[in-house]
Amino acid sequence: MRRPRGRQGGRTSKETQLLARIEKLETLLKPDHAQELATAPAFVNGDLGYALNDRSMSEATTTSNCADAISTSTTREHPTATSRSQVLLGSSLFSQLSEELVGIRDILEASPESDDARNTLINGAENGSPGEGISNTTIHLFAAAAGGHKKMLVPSASDTNYLLGIFEQRVHPVVHAVHLPTFVAGIRSSLLDLGAWSYDRHAAAAQVAAFYVSIVALTDTECMQRWGVPQVKLQMQWRQDVEQQIAGSNFLVSERLETLQALIYYLVGTRSFDRSRAVWTLLPVAIRIAQALNLHREEHYRHLRPLEAQLRRCIWHCLVLIDFESAMDRGSDVVVSERGTSTRPPINANDSCFHDSLDISPAPQYGYTGLSIFLIESECAVLARVLNFVEPADMERAPTAMQYDCHARNEAVTRQENILKGYLGAPGRGLEDSTAQRLARTIISCMRLYVVRPLQRHPAMKAPRIAEIDIVGLAVETLGFTLELYRSSHPWMWYIRQFNNWHPLAVLLAELAVSPNHKHPEAWTVAKEVYAELSRTVAEGVDGPLWLPVAKLMRAAEARQKAMEEATYITGIGYHDSTTVGTVDEMASNQVPMDMMIDAEDEIQPWSYWEAFIGDIAGADDPFWPLKPA
Repeated sequence: MRRPRGRQGGRTSKETQLLARIEKLETLLKPDHAQELATAPAFVNGDLGYALNDRSMSEATTTSNCADAISTSTTREHPTATSRSQVLLGSSLFSQLSEELVGIRDILEASPESDDARNTLINGAENGSPGEGISNTTIHLFAAAAGGHKKMLVPSASDTNYLLGIFEQRVHPVVHAVHLPTFVAGIRSSLLDLGAWSYDRHAAAAQVAAFYVSIVALTDTECMQRWGVPQVKLQMQWRQDVEQQIAGSNFLVSERLETLQALIYYLVGTRSFDRSRAVWTLLPVAIRIAQALNLHREEHYRHLRPLEAQLRRCIWHCLVLIDFESAMDRGSDVVVSERGTSTRPPINANDSCFHDSLDISPAPQYGYTGLSIFLIESECAVLARVLNFVEPADMERAPTAMQYDCHARNEAVTRQENILKGYLGAPGRGLEDSTAQRLARTIISCMRLYVVRPLQRHPAMKAPRIAEIDIVGLAVETLGFTLELYRSSHPWMWYIRQFNNWHPLAVLLAELAVSPNHKHPEAWTVAKEVYAELSRTVAEGVDGPLWLPVAKLMRAAEARQKAMEEATYITGIGYHDSTTVGTVDEMASNQVPMDMMIDAEDEIQPWSYWEAFIGDIAGADDPFWPLKPA
């Protein structure tokens, strides 16, 4: 039961809290403090940054060698604009004033006290009744970062310019979550003019996250040459800083776009090297924040100015893209279903086409723009989600054409391929455009495989006839495109190498297990190369839910290959004769039953091994699922 409010008991009202904070500020600014305010020594950039970012950071210990390598210089390279700002920022009372301002802001951002139910939810029930504070939950999600309150890395002016260049060239074209001119101007204003991250903790979280993903986009050689520190150490140092900033922004109750931007950069950067399920688990939190802002509903964009609408569309489609990719990492369901969003894609136009005073959206550009790579990925992810996943309730309903008709599914891929042509220029016009061409070709080829071998199949879906499509050839071609893309030296490769290649490999292995008459001698060479690479990069490692089903497919394919070699050696005629097939399978201990072997072109493509494979993926986390370890 709650205690009564008022002077005699209960929680202090918001007005009383604000009054107490204001009175303390007035005390600090009394005339007897004026001399101290005017003569206090100036702070160096790093100290200022710590005071602005977190009131507890002033008590933190020194940073590690990684922080020293990229910390701010003690010599101020960009002085403040006026002498008055220098005096105020140099005051020894500034950290106290900053603390009081943070306190006032926290009170203002709290829920209205007139809403008793919401107030109880945020502050927790009294007298031990159920309910933990939201802020406590926030810290628990990033316990290691929030518990330490270490000093934040504040890059020098030179490092700021360098990392902003990396962000613009290597991050923004593939993770389009900000309006670049506005975002960069904010960072330059904070770091170069004041020598600190933004005073707004939400904006500061987005800024630190952008620098974190820029560090991820570097190579180890580049990190060693510039700072003398291995990239892996810098990644972990900046990751902790991002987690600390996100925790400090109280992101679970935030309704700021900057919070989503910080989470997007954190998720993308972490996914590039962390094979655990951390990104997969945290992503729904970001999606819930976006849904609270109605980013998933098209009707909420009608009243927005073009710049705001474009930015929100980009942020939402970033989340949808990450959702699809993280689901494919583990072979799991997506969070955002086909009918869970109506938001249209952003306009294919450069950021420079949008500004605050713009009232009418610019016309979409034809050809390659700064948004082309992102649109290729995000729009294809929307279609791939439809091709690859079936909602649980739909399994019991009559299927749509996209759920059972391979011709309708293939036509949808063809339409998407034509749309992508509008995002690309003429081949060979530049490195970025050439990479975009290869990426589009690879993704379209993958979706052709999704058409005939989806990760989740509606019971009514019919497999195509053998004469209609060469699945082995398509899988080999797709893997060849993927390997060619991986071998590129383009600066976007840190991100493109996160592209999932297990699906075409699994399709190829499933076909090699049942298709004795394929005409692709290079199939096994490609399969073994990609299999070896996948063992090093698969989500959650070789003990994860995805690897065991893939390894099981490899064993089946190897058994068929061995049986074929024995048949050729014993009979000299291979598998072209149906009688020989039965004899060889008996000698091979029936590794591949006869009813799973289909050679005639007018027959249906066999589902057998693929159906078993997707069943293994769906049940890989279930201890009772009958999947034998590899």
